[in-house]
Parts: sequence; structure tokens; C-alpha cells
Amino acid sequence: MVDNERVPNDNFRVLLRRAKSVEKQLAYFGVVVRKCSFDEAIPSAERAGFTLVASNAANKEAVLEWPAEPDFFFSVSFEDPAMISIVAESRGDIYGLNLVTHSGMEEFSVELKPWLGMDQFGRNTLQFRDVLLSLPQFIETPAWASASVSFPESC
Repeated sequence: MVDNERVPNDNFRVLLRRAKSVEKQLAYFGVVVRKCSFDEAIPSAERAGFTLVASNAANKEAVLEWPAEPDFFFSVSFEDPAMISIVAESRGDIYGLNLVTHSGMEEFSVELKPWLGMDQFGRNTLQFRDVLLSLPQFIETPAWASASVSFPESC
């Protein structure tokens, strides 16, 4: 007899695939912010398949998306070279999540937007959050609470 409570449903499998996809995308940006300058990061991301949505060269900030699966906008900020930040903001059916890391972190913090009411989250937001937190690279600890570590900035 199979315990249906323990067998993942199709929605879980889809969300897990999407979670692993965003995990790879964040890992890519984690490497880029440790090894590239701001001027090198955007062309590198475009070569990797990301599309530039917005850029502010004066503040060394850019917003990119993965057009093949546009679940997130990825914001990178090189404004503080000691702690280059990456924020992935969810969209669509998983709206209401921010995945946050910086150049001194190995993990990705999973944060719900605190200003949203429960009725404003996407229909799969809370389940997607749980799926992310089941993966080893994702944590509940806010990114601002993590210690900063310096990495070389050359690409």
C-alpha cells in the first residue's frame, strides 16, 4: 500500500523543477559577483542567456531575467564592492518571494515580502517557499544577518 501523503504530487514536482532552475540561476550570479566587475557582469549574463531589463551604470545596478522561465527578476548591485548583492524577486503564481544573497554568502535567503497580505501572494508562493527551503542552498535566515566575507573582484 502506498501512503499518498508521502508521494509528491505533480504540482510539487513542477515546483521542485522550478526551484532547481532558480537555484542554478542564483549560483551563476553568485560566481559572477565574486569574479567580475559590474561592466563585465552584464555581458557575461547575456552570454549565459539572461536578458537585461534595466541598468543604472552610475549606481552599478542591473535587473535581468531568464526569458525561458520568467519566474524571477534578478537584481545585482555592485554599489558596495565589499558586499555585492543579488536579489531575485518572484513573479506570477509564486509572487511575493525575495531570494537574497550577497558576495559574502554561500546560501540564498528565502524571504516573504512582509508588506503583502496573505491574499496578495501568488497561488503557489507558500508551497514554492517550502520547496526552496527543502534544498540545501536555501535558508530562512535573512541575508542582512549573515556575515560578510571578501572575495577577489577580478573576472
